[in-house]
Order: sequence, then C-alpha cells, then structure tokens
Amino acid sequence: MKKVVAFGAVLFLLAGCSAPNVSDLTAEDCVTDTTSELCADKATNAAPEEPTAEPLPVFELSSLREEPEVCKIQEDSRMRSPGDVIPNYGDKRQIRGGYSGNATAFPFNPTTLPITGDLNVSFIFVDWEDSQGTQEDYEYYQGHAQLFEDFYWMSSEHKLKMNITFSESWFRIPGSYRDFVIDQAGEAQRGEAPLKQVFYDAAVEASDEATDYSDADIVFYAVPTDKTVFEMGGPHEFNFDWNGYLDTDEGKIYNITAAGDWWLDHTEYGGPWLLYVHEVGHMLGIPHQANEDQEFRDESIDWRTVHWLQNPINGYEIMGNQDGPTKTLSSWLRWLPGWLEDDQVICITEDSVVDEVFELHPINDANGKVESLVIRLNETMVVVVESRRFDPKFDSKIPHSRDGIIAYTVDATKATAQGNMALLSPRDITKWLEVDHWRGSQTLDANFCQGDSVNIGWLKIEAVSVQDRVDYVRVTKTDEWVDPAAPRDVIGKPSFLSNECVKPPGQW
Repeated sequence: MKKVVAFGAVLFLLAGCSAPNVSDLTAEDCVTDTTSELCADKATNAAPEEPTAEPLPVFELSSLREEPEVCKIQEDSRMRSPGDVIPNYGDKRQIRGGYSGNATAFPFNPTTLPITGDLNVSFIFVDWEDSQGTQEDYEYYQGHAQLFEDFYWMSSEHKLKMNITFSESWFRIPGSYRDFVIDQAGEAQRGEAPLKQVFYDAAVEASDEATDYSDADIVFYAVPTDKTVFEMGGPHEFNFDWNGYLDTDEGKIYNITAAGDWWLDHTEYGGPWLLYVHEVGHMLGIPHQANEDQEFRDESIDWRTVHWLQNPINGYEIMGNQDGPTKTLSSWLRWLPGWLEDDQVICITEDSVVDEVFELHPINDANGKVESLVIRLNETMVVVVESRRFDPKFDSKIPHSRDGIIAYTVDATKATAQGNMALLSPRDITKWLEVDHWRGSQTLDANFCQGDSVNIGWLKIEAVSVQDRVDYVRVTKTDEWVDPAAPRDVIGKPSFLSNECVKPPGQW
C-alpha cells in the first residue's frame, strides 16, 4: 500500500511540472500574471477590479468653545426665576406642595429620587378571581420592564441603574375586578380621584404580608390583560404631588404607576414600557414637553394651526409623546440632570460663529464622546443640535429617515408642559409627515439628511456629512435674521415631498 501511495505522489508531481495548456488557464489565473506569454490572450478577459469606495470627507474641526456655564441658560418661567434656591427634600412628605415643578432649563430641580446610582423598582402582580393573571402575562410585563431598564441605562449614559424585583406570583385581590375599574376621570393626577386609593389599598393588603416594600423607590402594579381595569393610561403618582399613596407595613410610597388599556391594547406601537419611561421621567424631575395650556384645549380651534405648537417636539422625544416613532431622550434633557457630562457638550454663542464645523456622535451611543452642540442665542434661548440614528430596540419603523441630525430651540421662559423645546425643520415645520401611530398620524418633519440646512437667528445650520456612526455639522454666520419662534396662525398641510428623508403620504 505504501508503494502505491508513493507512486501516486510521483505521478502527481510530474503532472504538476508539465507545461500548462493555454486552454486550461482562466481569466482569474491571469489577473496577477498578464505579462506571461500564456496569459497574453487572456489579459483582455481578466476579472474586473472591485470598485473602490469613495473616501469619506475629512473636515477641519472648529476649536471654538465657550465655558459650559454660558449655555446653561436659567429657567425664568411661571414656575421659577433665576437664582431661586433648589431645596433638598430630606423628608419625602415635605416635597408635596413645595415642589416648583420639573425644570425646563438650568438648574435641574431634583425630586426625592436619586438621578444617579441605583433606583429600586418593585414590580407587583395582582389579579382577581374573575380576571386571573397568567404566565404569559407575567412574562409580557417582564419584557417591558427590561426595555424600561435598558432605556434608562442608555439615556443616563450608564449613570442610573434600575434595579427591578418581581413578585414571584400573582397576589389575589378579593372580589371582582369590576369593583376596581377606573375611567379617565378616576385616574386624575390632581384633584378628586378616590378610586385610585381604593385600588392602592387593596393591592397593598393583598401583597404586603409577602412583600418587603422597605427598599422600594417606585412600585409598578401589573394587572391581567384579559379585562379592562384601567380604561385609559392607568393610575400614577409622583412623589411631589401625589393624589394617592401606598400605605405599606414598611412605610408610605409615593411613586406609583400601573398600565391601563391605553398601553395594553396598543402593543404594536410600543406598550407599557413607554408609560414606565415617561412617568418615571417626571418622578425623577424630567419635564413634560407637550404644551398643555388651555389655548390648545379649545376645541373650536383648527388643530392644523396649532399642532406644531401644542407638541413642538412631536415624534422625536419620549417626554413629548410616548408613542411617537422616535423614542429617546434628547441631549438637552440628558445634560440638564447631569447624565451628559459637560465635556460631551460643545457650547458656543451666536456672536462668536464665523464658519465652524463640529463632530457629533449619535445620542443613543453611550460612549463618552461629544453628543450635543448648544448655541446660545440670548439669555433665555439656545439652539441644540444633536445626532440621531434609528434604534431598532426602541424606535418604530417608518418610511422616513431618522439617520442624521435634528435641531431644536430651548426656551427658558416656558415651564414644564408648555412646549419649551421646539424642533426646527430643514423644510417646513407646518407640513407634517403621515406616520402610523395609534393616537394620531402626524409627526413633525425635522430630520436633517446630508446636505439639509436651516436658518435661525443670524445662523445657518447644515448637516454637511452624515456618516456611519458620526455626523458633521457646519454652522455659519448669515446676513439675514430669521425669527426662531415657530409660526402661528398658519394652516398646516401634509408633506408631499419625496426625497431620501421624507416620502409622500401612503408610501409604506
């Protein structure tokens, strides 16, 4: 056998040394040897070279910087004035009636909850004989709790960790679920809402013996999904203006929420984790962004003349509307509580700009790099420019691009729930995009794709290069002033543009 193998090896070597036949060669064989006589007639058929990618543009970055304090404009609103003392509420009961509201500008106004470190969240499952919790429901809520935890870990730049504990099983509340059904009026955050307390007391009584509430900063109650218990968003309490509370053996708890049908019936658009993120934001001190002033509640007003004023960051901020297509926390609301460090924010003034280029990293990339450009226009207004990318973990898929930059004004004269952050559009802010979400179909058109720009004040802001994980923004001085205020008394329309950023209605 060994001889046969050796003989075969010799034959193979001899065959390898014999002169190759031109017809046996391929174009690929000749790519690296087109000078050979044998390859001469193959050279013209050689495989084409792979096209080389266009090199990405390189920019000379501006060194223009002001001290961060220059851009930390002071809130001067109906709720507070510059120089107001920010209290430290040592006793959880002292904050009620004394808290001046979530801050929209500096300084941040903390509540009784920590904004860094660990925050303890107890997830308690309760049910009834005629509406029983299932393992499927249990796992459903666990998944939404995980999204809530992941969102704050990302948005806080890894500074706030939600420690979530789950009750091991469902606690049975005596009687029928029908005895605890709460309508929209019964869920009121302020004013008379006694049915909420009835539910809180029953939930505590059912769970207290087997639950240690002593370390709980926040309590989420989960109810079965098969019946309607809470007809709207669900009852919730903030530590600074609670209508109700949990009177546990370990003490009173004032941060509470439970998801209602508003979230349980529309899981295709997000589900309960959006409620948890938004309401806990307020518990921490992060302001509401939609404008809830009475003028926007007047049903005689054509909504098309006010929708970009009533929610001027609609579709781009989870503290504005939770079910919008982009579910994140903007860089201004990350800088305000100190989650975004000062060295991650470039501060400049309108007066100092000549022709500047800055590099920005997407805000959902918690990598310690620069995520925000803040341009001070005056004592009470700044423009914020930040980089965005579609985030499949949190965002909804839509036909319009979410890769690029956005720019918005921050008005320190407006308080929480007065729409103090207003998007700037490179096209027309009054022309909305049709986007499928369950409370409506309009979202503002504000994404800057590469080459898009907007003028505001004496400045032009342009997305000069949108790359894989970084954007380059150019800011130049202009010779024509543009009012930074959003237009009023204009009849809005759907956008019928069609380009790489936006598509006309019906393009799904």
